[in-house]
Amino acid sequence: MARITLLNSIINIEWPVNNSILIDFRNKIISDWIKIFNKDPLNDVDSYTLYITFSSAINRALILFELSIIRKKNYDMYLSLYNLHNQFKEILSPDRNVILENYIKSLNSSWFKKLIKVQITQFKKIINKIDLNTKICFRNTQLINKHIDYTEDKPFIIPAEYFLFFNLNKYNKENHNDKKIKLMIDAVISRSLEFGSNLTNDEISNLKIYISSYQSTHKNFIYSLQKKYKNPPSELWLFSPQPMQSFIASWVRTFGGNVISHEHGSGEGWSKNALDSLFDFEYSDEFFCYTNSNKKNYKKIQIKNNILIGSRCKIKTLKNPQFSSLNKSKINKKIKKICIVGGSYRYDSILYSIQPHGLILMKIHLNLIEILEKNNFEVFVRPHPENLLPNIFHKKNIDSSGSIDNVFLNYDSVFFDTIQTTAFYTLLRKNISINILDLGTNELNSLSREMLAKRCSIINVKKNNSGNFELNENDIINSIDKSILLSDNEFMNEHMNY
Repeated sequence: MARITLLNSIINIEWPVNNSILIDFRNKIISDWIKIFNKDPLNDVDSYTLYITFSSAINRALILFELSIIRKKNYDMYLSLYNLHNQFKEILSPDRNVILENYIKSLNSSWFKKLIKVQITQFKKIINKIDLNTKICFRNTQLINKHIDYTEDKPFIIPAEYFLFFNLNKYNKENHNDKKIKLMIDAVISRSLEFGSNLTNDEISNLKIYISSYQSTHKNFIYSLQKKYKNPPSELWLFSPQPMQSFIASWVRTFGGNVISHEHGSGEGWSKNALDSLFDFEYSDEFFCYTNSNKKNYKKIQIKNNILIGSRCKIKTLKNPQFSSLNKSKINKKIKKICIVGGSYRYDSILYSIQPHGLILMKIHLNLIEILEKNNFEVFVRPHPENLLPNIFHKKNIDSSGSIDNVFLNYDSVFFDTIQTTAFYTLLRKNISINILDLGTNELNSLSREMLAKRCSIINVKKNNSGNFELNENDIINSIDKSILLSDNEFMNEHMNY
């Protein structure tokens, strides 16, 4: 109750950070950091294990930068955010990297060893027989399974846990003063000052420990795996080489194997910038996507936004996949019951695509509920399973459908605040009207937006002078009326036809 009371006390306060500032800060940090490397980071383990921390380190830098702005503009809000969750305070501790410490601790715990003991026993004989100059795969996704179906030279599917079964308690923390890490930290400090924001000594220490510990953990994985297996597999198939799969991927890649990643979730083949995929290109040798349209879009983005070595990544689609097109949807013409399928309520705006802070998103959903109920609709919110902020919605407004497929059965229409979610594509295949609150966090390219507008009603949510979102009641109601007339599935067939 204390957390909900605290949240209620700040939910209606004007949000002090404009997303455009975060985007500008992020882009400048990337530009600064790539200058640290004067040679190919794949040439040696030290360089690559630092480079593979970039995507996560940028997110951590964004957390600290955003907090520093909030602290400067509204200190009471800053304290409230800091006190909302003990884990958040631990994550930002000035002398510990709690995320990695807990992860490494769990790998060595008795419960974890018991959990995978059966798997280890089952796969021990298989592992011993595997020629590590072949292919291995873990953490299957829909696209990976289809890739396996349509290839003759199939990879061995092995639980990721097997490769994580190493003693990592002694990971080295002694490189906190590494020259390259110091340059990364100096860039964050300098850019923060450029935006009129000061990071505290504790925040600087936190970022330094985060980067160096993360790099050290990758090095430990690499040397532990290399000692045990001598040679990596020729190919590692996964959905993304970013945390925590980056530990295994870095071993494979730095010792001559190829990392084969796959478009996952909703993908970003429709995106104007594909911000979340850029580092997949940087950390992969090949990247498989759902459709040829996605492939063409990713290649354009790759050429335009290559960070350091991402231009080498070969972007592909499956050969001769058996895909079936969707016909036009049959939409229910009577809208009475609506579900808001929300994005995650985070304590920060750290996603590479700069997702709105959880408070902003929650405020949008509260405003939407108010508008819809005022117009006599029955409204429910479906909380995201990865929410970090406490739930402040009235119990009567909480969806209890269970599986996302049940939303189609229980509602006449849905609202999304992002299309970058598997839930969106699940419901896009159903005969249900869809409304999208376009917050501009990951902009669609013009052709994709044109196709999407034939199936979903898109609401351009405007921002006020402070960069905060404001819903317009007429736009919302008009969108619902329009959504029942939209049934063309060209967007789905073009970008997610599987």
